[in-house]
Amino acid sequence: VVVVPATWNTISKSALGLSDNVVALLISSQLGKKGAILFVPAMNSSLQQHPLFENYREKLESWGARFLISEEEEGRIKVPTPETIAAQVVQIVKTKR
Repeated sequence: VVVVPATWNTISKSALGLSDNVVALLISSQLGKKGAILFVPAMNSSLQQHPLFENYREKLESWGARFLISEEEEGRIKVPTPETIAAQVVQIVKTKR
């Protein structure tokens, strides 16, 4: 599962195990079966600097999720190019075999 854009709200819900919409339910299910999941955050950089962001990221990574975070541009963490995301997905698929 590739979560793009992974908003602060989606990342938070995922780390807390909240499944109150279809996206959150899909993420919870994928985490539950230890399937591959890639979060691609897109948010205002101040949200990425929230004290809980790293906690949630570490928790999700400890459950097997991966993150692809682009560099800050214009005060925002923007979605990387489709080619960058695709390359990361290929890498994940190769390592899951």
